[in-house]
Parts: sequence; structure tokens; C-alpha cells
Amino acid sequence: MAKEQGYHKITRDGVADAAGVSMGLVTRYFGTMKQLKKAVMRAAVKQAIPEIVAQGLANGDDHAKKAPAELKAQAATLLANF
Repeated sequence: MAKEQGYHKITRDGVADAAGVSMGLVTRYFGTMKQLKKAVMRAAVKQAIPEIVAQGLANGDDHAKKAPAELKAQAATLLANF
């Protein structure tokens, strides 16, 4: 969802719809939107998804900054092409 629509455009409703669960369940597991987005970025770094990491780097996300050098390089290349 973050890759297709943009990391900063994810919503609880969107995540709930995509997962087929209630918005309340998403809130129960992730709490705030900040925590949800943090979990998304951690997953993007772990799964090496440069499109999402690039969005995080562009917005100063701490987890994106901690990504491995090769992943950050791939993300930087994507940013340079915009």
C-alpha cells in the first residue's frame, strides 16, 4: 500500500481495508499513526523496498536513515530520478 500510494498517504482505514480487518484492530495493534508508519518503514527496510525507503529519506525518517548503505543508495537513485 505504501509503495503504490505513498508512505505518507497511508491511513488506518486504508490499512484495515487492505488487510480485511476493522480500523479498531489496526489501532489496537499499532496505536497511533506515528507507530503504524514506523512499523511500515521498519518493514520496508527489513524487506529492502527502496521505493518506500526513498520516501522516508526524503522526509527525514529516522528508520530510513538507519537502512543499510546499499538500500539507501538504491533509494537515493530513485530520488535523483524524480
